[in-house]
Amino acid sequence: MEHLRCFFVCFCLFLFMGTALAYCEINKNILDSNYLFYYKDVNNKYQLQLSDRVALNHKVYMACGNQPILQLTCILDLSRQKYTFDHAFPRNSCDQNKITIKSDRPVVAGACETPNIMHHIGFRLQTEFIELYRTCFNDVLKTVKFTIHLISDSSHTATRSSQFRPDGVLTPAQFDVYRRDGVFACFQRELGNGQSYVQKSRCSIHRGHLVPNKDFPFHMQQDATFSSRNYVPQSQNRNQGSWKVVENWVRDLAKSNPNRILKVCTGTLNVLELESTSNVMTEVFLWREPTALQIPIPKWMYKIVDYRYVSLTYNDQFSTTAPNPQMLNICNPDSCGGLDLTNRPFTFCCNYQHFITSVVPYLYGLC
Repeated sequence: MEHLRCFFVCFCLFLFMGTALAYCEINKNILDSNYLFYYKDVNNKYQLQLSDRVALNHKVYMACGNQPILQLTCILDLSRQKYTFDHAFPRNSCDQNKITIKSDRPVVAGACETPNIMHHIGFRLQTEFIELYRTCFNDVLKTVKFTIHLISDSSHTATRSSQFRPDGVLTPAQFDVYRRDGVFACFQRELGNGQSYVQKSRCSIHRGHLVPNKDFPFHMQQDATFSSRNYVPQSQNRNQGSWKVVENWVRDLAKSNPNRILKVCTGTLNVLELESTSNVMTEVFLWREPTALQIPIPKWMYKIVDYRYVSLTYNDQFSTTAPNPQMLNICNPDSCGGLDLTNRPFTFCCNYQHFITSVVPYLYGLC
């Protein structure tokens, strides 16, 4: 009897201590696979699983092309006193799931008005399309206006094994313009021979993700972010510096809200202007057609998180001082809920209400 009482007390203590951690974790090696994970929401609609955690008694589904769908339920294994799935994960890999793009028709009004077109990046599940993120892309200028995605906290993420690759959105020559020699040739052409901003031997401009691959736990989801409709020319030290700080901050926000899914909107504003060798302020585009300039370098990049936080980054690594965004009426200073901008003079926290109504009113209600 004493033994049973002790077991009961310990078991109750286990349940009490585990209420805050009542979930199962998807095996890390499965995160690196190409299986498609999804669940059904309260409306019985398919949604992509955005975390490696599955709450107790919740179901998650694994799909691989036309193979039978596997259903897994998170349960409490009393014999081992741990949360686990009721079925084992398959050992075989999957190579049948493909990234799918569904594009809206052009519209003359709205957040993504012509010549921009909204593209939905996701996956096909039987007869249904499940969206991972959406991107408002200008096919004339070959640039991204904004993206929208959701983020949820994860314990682990897949090991990154993807890279940017030609996908038909840019011509092969336009894709290669991001190379060191391509950027150098562009700056020489646009700003004059002898310009001092970039050197042929140094990488100054990166392909900057708007929707970061690390915001997703599964390899298939991460791989989908390496689309030409999801990056813009970004200053190298912003990409590796303050922009990375902002991206990590967004993931920290998700971690501090483990029971919520946060919406993130990322976008660009204006075109970077630099002084030419002729002392003329010149907008910088990486590509020039006989009748059009394409692939502009954005002057500003922003993130709107959870309908309340706004960060704004000045995308000019060649300047020693940033313009005052408040004087330009694009950023009224505010707090960003834990974003540490110490020694980050080119990134700002802005008032959400001012930014959404005065700077990007087309995103009002969306972000």
